[in-house]
Amino acid sequence: MKKKIIIFILCFICALCTFPRSSGGLSVDAASDISLIPLGDIVAIHMQTDGLLCLGFCDVGGVCPAKEAGLRPGDRILLADDRPIHSSADFSAAIDKKEAVRLLVARAEETFSCTLTPTYSSGQAFIGMWVREDLSGVGTLSFYNPKDSSFVALGHSVTDPDLCVRLPVRAGKIYPAKLLSVQKGIRGTPGEILAARTPTARPIGEIHENQSFGIFGTYEASTNSTAYPIGIPTRGKATLLSQISGETKAYEIEIKKLFESPKASGKDFELLVTDPELLHLTGGIIRGMSGSPILQNGRIVGAVTHVFVNDPTRGYGIFIENMLAEAEKIK
Repeated sequence: MKKKIIIFILCFICALCTFPRSSGGLSVDAASDISLIPLGDIVAIHMQTDGLLCLGFCDVGGVCPAKEAGLRPGDRILLADDRPIHSSADFSAAIDKKEAVRLLVARAEETFSCTLTPTYSSGQAFIGMWVREDLSGVGTLSFYNPKDSSFVALGHSVTDPDLCVRLPVRAGKIYPAKLLSVQKGIRGTPGEILAARTPTARPIGEIHENQSFGIFGTYEASTNSTAYPIGIPTRGKATLLSQISGETKAYEIEIKKLFESPKASGKDFELLVTDPELLHLTGGIIRGMSGSPILQNGRIVGAVTHVFVNDPTRGYGIFIENMLAEAEKIK
């Protein structure tokens, strides 16, 4: 009787919201010749993990082969007997009928090898591990560079919702999204954009990297919008762009504070939503608005990253120079 492999799989669809970032730095003067197109479009995002991500374990008859092999939550299985592992189907095929499998595993910035020995019961093989192979959600495109067709979105990394670690990406795509509804933010409860990938829509971009300051890739959709130079924000009035009403519009905000030595958290400046229409629609900043570009005095100065849970009218933004610095690092 053919042995069957059972692997426990979890698939999640989550809203992409507030996550930490690392520090960056790029002189605005050094990038003064850069002109970018601010977007504010709400898109559906789908990313495939770089390797099979281990989420956790379960015992089978008091035994957990994955745990006994030395695996930990957060590990990524890259190879099984030298076969690349991109999905649970790849992993099932690699361990099918095997008494032992040699794994290449990534843990943080290092890799190591270990041996996995499945346990069998009634002709079925068990390894006792929950895994993730992809992640989907909703986010906002920040800007587009017409010189190289690149885009940046979110202003922060995408992290696994269970492990709270940055999700290493093998490949990914962005798609047009249909806005379904808006859950308004209230004190103590963040709001949320509810949207879904437009049925039958082709992808409008490829995701290449998921880094501390956002997701980076190439943008395929055509745009005739105006390009703006970049700048440094100052205290005072500004606008953010968002598609929250169904069309991309500018909404009034006020930049309240600038932090000269921001921590690695995406909190470079504090902002206050003052636009009556946006306050009516959302209550302020809600999940899914991360990445909304911020303009001031005819320049792109940053993007929204966080919301104050106890005051949705307030939030944080990231400097455009930090987003560009990370974009340069990964080219």
